[in-house]
Amino acid sequence: MSTSTDEHRETGYELLDKVAEYRAFMLTPFADQLPPMLLEGLQNSTSSLVRLAALKATCSMVLEMGPNGGHTLFQPLVEPLLHVVEASIKEENETAAQEAMSALARVTEEVPKNFVNP
Repeated sequence: MSTSTDEHRETGYELLDKVAEYRAFMLTPFADQLPPMLLEGLQNSTSSLVRLAALKATCSMVLEMGPNGGHTLFQPLVEPLLHVVEASIKEENETAAQEAMSALARVTEEVPKNFVNP
């Protein structure tokens, strides 16, 4: 069940997704603070919508930050990202699973080394 707090979190991650997509340079000063915030969204226990929005924001950030910053940000989040896909499948939420896999596919096509341990 989703709460208004979850709805605010979802909206926050959606905004972060768009900022990362269109104005990634604005997030550079906050690069150290972003991974824990993204991880919190990916591990949200009450809302699959929050988890999906956090996944999309993470993927957008990795793509826009490029191979240097993106790799550092992304590597510790690979497992939680895959758990979002797994949870969507277990919840039989086909739309969420497809959206999550599509976002991850974009990252693996653009920056495949993010899925390989350094």
